[in-house]
Amino acid sequence: MFTAAVALAVGAIPEGLPAAVTITLAIGVARMARRRAVIRRLPAVETLGSTTVIGSDKTGTLTENQMTVRTVWTPDDRFDVTGSGYAADGTVLDSTGQAEAMVNSEALRWCLLAGASCNDATLISRDGRPGVVGDPTEGAMLVVAGKAGLDLDTDVAHAFPRTAVIPFSSERQYMATLHEEAAHHRYVVFAKGAIERILALCADEMAADGTVEPLDRQAVVTAADDLGGAAHLARWCRGSRRRYGQPHVRVVRKSTVERIVVSLS
Repeated sequence: MFTAAVALAVGAIPEGLPAAVTITLAIGVARMARRRAVIRRLPAVETLGSTTVIGSDKTGTLTENQMTVRTVWTPDDRFDVTGSGYAADGTVLDSTGQAEAMVNSEALRWCLLAGASCNDATLISRDGRPGVVGDPTEGAMLVVAGKAGLDLDTDVAHAFPRTAVIPFSSERQYMATLHEEAAHHRYVVFAKGAIERILALCADEMAADGTVEPLDRQAVVTAADDLGGAAHLARWCRGSRRRYGQPHVRVVRKSTVERIVVSLS
């Protein structure tokens, strides 16, 4: 009886059915993977389909986990940045809507140089999609520098090779890097971090024409409040620099950074 049952089961199932089912499922999973829709538990799909409200924090970590610079503020102007995510599509516009913003503002140029140089992130491409290895905020700084016209290799890495670094810590609340300004054979320190911490380190600010003027702290605080209230920035990050003419400088110390004199943004 058992032998007859096995014979009937084998005769009823086509010989190529297992292979056909396997191939069909593999094709389906490949299509789902291209759409980033592969899941481990099918009930999760039912739950998501019945969801009417999704609550997310301001960094967007429940969506794409991509930071985007929307506005750059300098003492003389405010610049809007188009585009979103880590794609290079977009530009930096001044208050009049002109796209060649960096040409007319040394403060903007040095601000973007500071953000791109004092930076440990790397822009990459995954399956044709732009991405970042490292901190998303630092990735956003690299992207906005590219949108303004800075070449991350020629204008940043080669023009300002890094020689030393003070990494960010919750105690210091800033990161500082020492770079050789190859064109002028001198050194420059870039620092970025929490607005309150960097603001306390600075005594002067850079104007659009590159001249240095006394720092207007109240204007900076007011701009931060305005941008934060308008939800233009998820995070405030200021950039600063200090130049050194001595060719022998090879290290950057905490005591040196805390004498930074020029505020960029």
